This record gives sequence, structure tokens and C-alpha cells, in this order.
Amino acid sequence: MKDKSDFIIIGGSNTNSREIAKEVAEDMSVSYEVLTIKKFHDGEKYVKVPSDVKNKKVIYIQSMASEDGGASYESIFELFLTVGALKSENAKEIILVVPYFSHSRQDKRFNVGEAISTNIIAEILETLGVNKLFAIDLHFCREIGEFGFYKKRKTRTEIKAYNMSASENLAKYVRDKLNIKSPTIVIPDEGHRPVVRLIRGILGNDVVLLDKKRESGWKAPTISDKNINLKGKDVVIFDDMVGTGRTMIQAVKIVKRNGANRIILATTHALFTKHNGKDPKKELEKDTYRIIATDTIKQEGISVVPVAPIISKTLKEQLNL
Repeated sequence: MKDKSDFIIIGGSNTNSREIAKEVAEDMSVSYEVLTIKKFHDGEKYVKVPSDVKNKKVIYIQSMASEDGGASYESIFELFLTVGALKSENAKEIILVVPYFSHSRQDKRFNVGEAISTNIIAEILETLGVNKLFAIDLHFCREIGEFGFYKKRKTRTEIKAYNMSASENLAKYVRDKLNIKSPTIVIPDEGHRPVVRLIRGILGNDVVLLDKKRESGWKAPTISDKNINLKGKDVVIFDDMVGTGRTMIQAVKIVKRNGANRIILATTHALFTKHNGKDPKKELEKDTYRIIATDTIKQEGISVVPVAPIISKTLKEQLNL
């Protein structure tokens, strides 16, 4: 087991990032240090890292999200500035934890000339000096555990990346807090098949995989309708994120048409992005029993599953602490 005195945890200015960082530091019994963030009069960011990071292994926790959900360029740029400052102050190792990793939709080209945002961000982080990256339920990565950003570019030195999942904790909340026993588990996208093995032991083996197709990052995905017998059954629909809610809304309509009793939506990242004037949260609440999510993005009454325990557990295992 490594000496914990070699480690420091800091959190970004995003309020929720600091809260998560403090909880992780307390759970891991690792020193928590304050990151100084200010703004110049013209809106430019000022970042100052703690003075004692030299030769330390720094765990930096920062979501790429705004306070009310969605991608935040300000949070991302702050992340870049902080990592750069940590490197220039000779941190021994930079371990980046990103509870919500934005720009993870575009991991491939649908059309010629499109930027692959996931690879570009990974290259920037690698250039700045990130040694390890931990994220929760990355939208583009279905694997749970270690993965590579550059599978087709074997010559690159990759950041060691690890994808955590909140699926088990969400499933336990459904079972223990909502008292939903042996429901039908519905996965709107077959690509999320890996999470099934995480939740089967908690909620049972009654699983339905829907077939979602997306032609591009701009068009709404379509889910093939299915005739499934859900009469009188409680249903829990799992997905990694809810943005505009178009996927979830289709999934809810399908299970409702097939006779579902109580419908529970469980998601890691509750963005609830308004689209064409429509509020997906209000629309989904009309036809569901409960919506639950983690606190990677704070949504009042919905963000009931904390991610700090998931992060600290994974860091302890992966860093041998």
C-alpha cells in the first residue's frame, strides 16, 4: 500500500466538483487543498494551484459541466489551466477525475471534415501532462474499466484512462430506497450492454434491450418499437445521460404502450437540456413514477445518488491506497 502523504486532492471551482473532491478526500484520508480561482475584469480566468504540489501526486477533480447541466467551456478551460499549472509546478503525477466528461458524443465521424472531439480533448490533456484519467459513464465508452483513446494509433503514448460506472449504485437505490423488487430492466441502447452485468445481481435477470439508431450527432435517435409483455410490471430504464430526453421519451412510450406499471428512469448524468422550447424533465415526469440520477450534475429532487463513494473506491483500488 502506498504512502498517502504523497497525495493531494484538489477540486475545481465548479461548486459540485469541490463538494465531491472534499468527500473523496475525507473518505480516502488524503489531504485536501484549495485551488484559487478568480476572474479578471474582462472575464479571463486566473488559476493558482497550491504551493506544495511539487513532487506530489495530485488528484484533481473537475467536471466539464456548467452548474445547471450541459457542457461548460469555462470549466474545460479552467481544467486546462489547472493541469498546466500543476505540471509547471513539478507535480510528480497528475491524476485527473472528471465526473462528467463533456464533448463525448463525437467519438467518430458521421460526415467528412467533422472534428472527433473525444480524441482532441485527450490529446490536449496528454500534452498538458495528465498521467491518468478517471471518468464516470463516458458517453462514447461502453467498456467499464481501463480503455484507450487511441485504439487505431498504437504508436502514441496513451493516457491511462478508466471508465467508472454508477449503474450499481443507481440499481441499489431503486431496490433499497424505492423498494422496487425484481423489475424489468430496460436498456434503450444495445451499446450499453456492459452495464447489464453490473445490475443483474441487484435487480434480477429480466432485461430488455431496445435497438437505438443514430444517423448523426444532430438528428434525434430512433428506437425500434418492440412488442414486449410488460403488463403490470415495474420497469427501470437505465441510460448514461439524459440530454434533450428524446431517447428516454421514446423508451417510456414503448414500455408504457406495452403495459408497464411504475416506470423509473435511472441515469448517471441528468442534463435535461431544453430543445425547441421543450423541457425534457417536465415531459418525462408526466409519464414516470420517479427519475433518479447521480450528483455529477445537481438536479433538485433527482440527484439522489452521490458519486464520491464510487470515485474513492475506484481510486483506492487503482492507486493501491
